[in-house]
Amino acid sequence: MRYNLSASAKKPGPLAKCLKKSTGATTLRNAKTASIWVTKDKPAALMRVKLLAEEQKQAKGSFPGPCPVVYNSKVADTSELEAAVSVGASAVTISLSDVGLEKAQEIVSSAAQLGLETVVSIKKNGQVDEALKCKPDVFLVAAEEIEDTVSIVQALGGDKLPIIAQVQAMQKNANEREYVQKIKEAGCKAILLKEACVGDSEDLDYTKWAVEAFNSKLSKEFGKMTGMTISMTDMTRDSPGAINGVYSRAWKRKQLEDL
Repeated sequence: MRYNLSASAKKPGPLAKCLKKSTGATTLRNAKTASIWVTKDKPAALMRVKLLAEEQKQAKGSFPGPCPVVYNSKVADTSELEAAVSVGASAVTISLSDVGLEKAQEIVSSAAQLGLETVVSIKKNGQVDEALKCKPDVFLVAAEEIEDTVSIVQALGGDKLPIIAQVQAMQKNANEREYVQKIKEAGCKAILLKEACVGDSEDLDYTKWAVEAFNSKLSKEFGKMTGMTISMTDMTRDSPGAINGVYSRAWKRKQLEDL
């Protein structure tokens, strides 16, 4: 997969590069995730980024090697960037909906000076032009509906830019498989599985299931996804679970949430 980084004057960093390959804390690397995204209240997220980044360093020089850790708590001002650098974040996310074009451009510019990659989050098709003007390292398509996700991916140029499309984990009837296929057909080959890891016993099982389901050579329905990324949230809940196979699974986490 080749990216045309015409929207960014910067040399691709670890996050942009990881979208072209399946790499991957030790168990997540072994599950072939490409990067880890930490989403939580900002003080707690910084602490978790630090823990994960330190663990990733241990994999340097050995297969499959470390994967980037993204501070996904939506940076709103340049004053937050030094904290992200200090805990070892590889990249930070910026929400166009929250900060607007001018502030997003300011954050992207300041992050580059600190050696941080930037991810601009897009929720609406009407934000595509502004996102391109920001010239981030990576574009995150975070629309609520799959139709909007596909439309934004296509508007960005599909595989011509480093794009990650966000998909909710553990959907009813495993709908994420169908959504991933539609996203792939639109030209995006990297997926962020939102809330895939919350700290219960199904984190790793689900991650392995998703990677295999989306990349299985036994299935003609799915093509190779080169960038499987994992979103980590509160990391506090606990529920029992055991893997039952690739194509069918009733996740206990979701059953508990539905009670």
